[in-house]
Order: sequence, then C-alpha cells, then structure tokens
Amino acid sequence: MMMLAASLVAVPAQAEKGTGKTFDVALFGKNIQGGMDAVAGGFAWSVAQNGKPAGTGKKGFARTPADGNLPHSPSQRQNIASVSKMITAVAVLQTLRMMGKDEDTLIAGYFPPGWKKGPNVDTLTFAHLLGHRSGFPNANMNSKALLDYSAMKAMVAAGTPGPAPLPAPPKGIDYRNVNYALLRVLLYNMHNRIPGVTLRSDEIARTMEGQLGEITGEAGSDEYVGKLVSWFYAAWVQKNVLEPVGVKGALCQDKSATQTLYYDRDQTIPGNKSMGNNSWSEFCGSGGWYLSSNDLVRFMTFLHNSEVLLPAAWRQRMIDKRFGVMGRVGDFGTYWNHGGVVGSGGGGGIHACIMRFPNNVEAAVVANVVLPPKISTCPILADAYDAAWK
Repeated sequence: MMMLAASLVAVPAQAEKGTGKTFDVALFGKNIQGGMDAVAGGFAWSVAQNGKPAGTGKKGFARTPADGNLPHSPSQRQNIASVSKMITAVAVLQTLRMMGKDEDTLIAGYFPPGWKKGPNVDTLTFAHLLGHRSGFPNANMNSKALLDYSAMKAMVAAGTPGPAPLPAPPKGIDYRNVNYALLRVLLYNMHNRIPGVTLRSDEIARTMEGQLGEITGEAGSDEYVGKLVSWFYAAWVQKNVLEPVGVKGALCQDKSATQTLYYDRDQTIPGNKSMGNNSWSEFCGSGGWYLSSNDLVRFMTFLHNSEVLLPAAWRQRMIDKRFGVMGRVGDFGTYWNHGGVVGSGGGGGIHACIMRFPNNVEAAVVANVVLPPKISTCPILADAYDAAWK
C-alpha cells in the first residue's frame, strides 16, 4: 500500500565558515525521507535554499485506496495544527504595524463590546499573548469548546490567577493554545483601528460567506459575533499573509472530496473523517490552517528572504521574542521552527513542522498519521540537517 518517492533539485553545496564542512541539500532531502520513512506511513516534505525550491518527497496516502486512493504529496493540503501559530503571529504583527502600534500595546482596548475583564487582564499586552506569557490557565487542547468565541469571552472574564504577566522568555513561557485563539478575536477590532481603513471588519467577514458558509445567529449573539470574528480572521490572513506569497484559497477547513484523512502510523485503519470534516474555522488561530508542505516552505521563504510579509526589523523582533517561533539549538546554530501535533493513539493523527536553518535553508514536513511515542517531526528535520554536512 505504501508509496515512496522523492524529487531533489541540484543546488551547489554550501560551506560553513570555520567548520571545514559543506552542506549538501540533496543529502538533507535524503535524510528527511529516511527519517520520516522509519516512523510514518503517510507524509510529504519540501525544502528551499537561497529562496528557491530545492527538494520534495512523499510517502503513502492522503486517502488510502479504501478511502478514495489519493497519494500524499507536497502539494496536498492537510491540517497543520500548531504550525498555524506562526501564521497568526505574522498577521498580528502586520496589523499592529498598520495601526502605528507595536507589540507592547495593551490588549484591553480591543475586546468586543460588552466583554468583562477579570483580574490582571488590564496588564496584558500583545507581546504577552504572542510570547505565551499571559498566564491564562486553560487545558492545552484543540477543541471548539475551549477555543471558540464564547470560550475566549469566558476566559477573559475569569482573568488570570496572577502574578501576570509572566517574565520574559525563555523562563516565562507557558505555552497555551488560548493565547492565539484570543489573538484571532482581537484582530477584528484591531483592523477597525487602522488609520484610513475603508472596509469595516464586518464587511470583510461577509466576503467569506461563499467559502465558509452563512454567518448565522441572532445579531449580537455569541454565535453571530463569533462567526463574524472568525470569518474576518480567515479573510485577513488570506489577504495579508498567504496570498502575497502565492498561497491561494487556503482555509481552516477542507470539506472537499479530496480532503486529507488521518490514520494510524501505517495507514491500516479507515481514515478518521471527523478530524478532517469538522471545520476549524470557528476556533482557528492556534491551529487549524490547511496547507501543504510546499505552501509552508513558500511562507517561510518569503518571511525570511524578503520584506513581503514583515520588514526585517519586525521579523527580527518576532524571532528574538519568540512570537510564534521556537528556537532549537543544533550542531550549526539555532534552528527557528514551530511544530504541531493533533491526535494520538489509534484514531488518526496530525504532525507538522516548519524550520529555518542558518545557511538560508527552509524545510517543512506534514504527516497525516500517528507517530510513535516521543517522536515528532521537528527533531527529524533538525537531525536530517545536522547529518547533511560532510
């Protein structure tokens, strides 16, 4: 049942100063393929070097023969889980810049009308959410009940137990999906504060009804406002983050007949349709974007090799303050990355990772299977890179 293939583009080997070693991008791709092949039945990966595509690979199925027979591939989209946080971070930083503000702006002025603010909320800034330093307590899970509009409203009303905010990273990081779910909500009113804005957030939200469905519910209700907020978030990220780098039509859902399904490690059980069919559109931000490994490498390439998404100074602040980014120390420096995991056990799983390496190399891998215990995609990418120097 397994399908295995890799496509590598010849790129000149690159020497690392002072090491006496040379980086081989073809070997990097071979290492990724081998590392993933040992632990996963279905995956795809992509690599770029110096801003250009440098290799792809794949194995297995997005949908097994029993579920429609669609091979996985570098162009096949799937849920990328928490890798979505880097995308949300870019959108928030872009919007702050458009507003003439920065990450140290207090969030208190951007809540929807009528929201109550609990203890310590008035002290929080966008930096505290972006850097996982808010102190909001919440089960770190992925579900509509924990991450949608109503859940965020209740969380803000309850406040943080204090002391808040937490100290600067790395000591102060308390990784919580709710930080990025709340940023999805805040973007709605942030946009309305951009000087000279012509379309209001609600007008932009309604442009998504053809893609995401009608905005339903009684006007002013949590259902109604929650959909306005979430539809706006999808439109804003499409327009300002994904489309400028050539990623078209991406959403926080995929209800098509070719949607990726999610499996056990070796893709022997029927695909988990609930993980794919259930739209994440109403609780996206911390996770939930559906993108391919090619899409992710395009995003990373433009983020780090141009100012299409962020000016260099803003990008550096994003990295330095760990906004949607994590640092992994490897043999050749710090590798900037974000991973994502949803699901465990035999019911189907999602794994993904994007990573930026010091010698202008970006890589992404996505998998639609459960990986073995204590195995994840980011260490596989890092190890593959370290072993590609000779």
